[in-house]
Amino acid sequence: MNPKTSLAKKITVSVMAVLILIPGALGFGDKLIQFFYVLASNREGRFALVPIATYLLVSAGFLSIFIWGMMKGMLSDIEGPKYRMLEREQELDEMESKAHGS
Repeated sequence: MNPKTSLAKKITVSVMAVLILIPGALGFGDKLIQFFYVLASNREGRFALVPIATYLLVSAGFLSIFIWGMMKGMLSDIEGPKYRMLEREQELDEMESKAHGS
């Protein structure tokens, strides 16, 4: 892959991530602040504490797994496996045709 293309691709992905993640984080933060406001001021809003806490714990778990995977390099080549699978399938088809042909 061309280094310029790789750099352009990384910049594009980074910009898109910022454009998507920042508004999402701001929206989530706003809802979280509203939740704490309702929790502090309104007794009827406290019923939602357990589902929200569960949601936050599960989200933290998924974020931890995602960060761990990125640090281990598991997301560095996401296109490679599909090409390797197709190459192996082609090799198996060739071996099968040779076995039936002889």
